[in-house]
Amino acid sequence: MFPSMPELDEMIEKENPRLTDEESLQLWENVVPPWIADYHNHLLLSGASDFIGLTEMRKILGLKPPGWVQSESVWRGKAEMPSNLTIEEYYNAIETYGYYGNDMLLERNIKSGAAFVDQRYPFIRNTFRREFEKVIAGRVVDKKVIDELEMRYHTILTKLRLAFFTVQRMFKFDLNF
Repeated sequence: MFPSMPELDEMIEKENPRLTDEESLQLWENVVPPWIADYHNHLLLSGASDFIGLTEMRKILGLKPPGWVQSESVWRGKAEMPSNLTIEEYYNAIETYGYYGNDMLLERNIKSGAAFVDQRYPFIRNTFRREFEKVIAGRVVDKKVIDELEMRYHTILTKLRLAFFTVQRMFKFDLNF
């Protein structure tokens, strides 16, 4: 079950994630026509949020920022992993990659998208940071803590992806799950 995050739900409602035509072009650095930008905004906004979340999770764990990965999600079953992995090895083995590193979104799109998201929706980075700090507060980082961070990351990202898809596509979904 996903943890409740009423503050995130409130910020999504308050900030109105729907982009203006001008913001759509800015998000894509004016390199695509407006109709393409508008159609694909939810992908880049989600990918940039994914990148921001991974950056914040790695930061709180004292790891390097995420590197660029070309469509190679690493999904290992935890049962297959050796039990003697260090915390960093364990994290690297379970870190999931969403939109960043795929064939549709380029590294420069994600990085410029992350800068745009930080400017337009500062609550996103702040939410990741605050929620990760809550998980880690007063605890020794072990595999259980990393698993909890991953769960919190996916909860936030799922809510953001749904919100971005909803407003960019003009559908209405209930964000309370």
